[in-house]
Amino acid sequence: MNIDSILKLVEAGFSKEEITAMTQTAQAQEEPAQEEPKTEPVREEPVKEEPAQDKRYEELLSAMNRLTGAIQAGNILNSNNKEVKEPSAEDILAEVLSPKGGIK
Repeated sequence: MNIDSILKLVEAGFSKEEITAMTQTAQAQEEPAQEEPKTEPVREEPVKEEPAQDKRYEELLSAMNRLTGAIQAGNILNSNNKEVKEPSAEDILAEVLSPKGGIK
């Protein structure tokens, strides 16, 4: 139904509910005549990536593995270092009063 038809129905004295019922009936009659769009079947297999994307992924993974190895190696070296002795207040006072370098 177009606007002109609806206006004519309003002028003829039909109510909103009656016009709505008429338009729904008209639409219901038109819908079976329309052909339903065909849908593609759902693919069950995953879509394969492009070779370029595969290569970038491999390069990124390789770089991350190298970085992880470097961080782990640094942590191992730092864990083997001797524990640094915290200077006490007496050690700091002794260093201030008698510096090793001497006064020039």
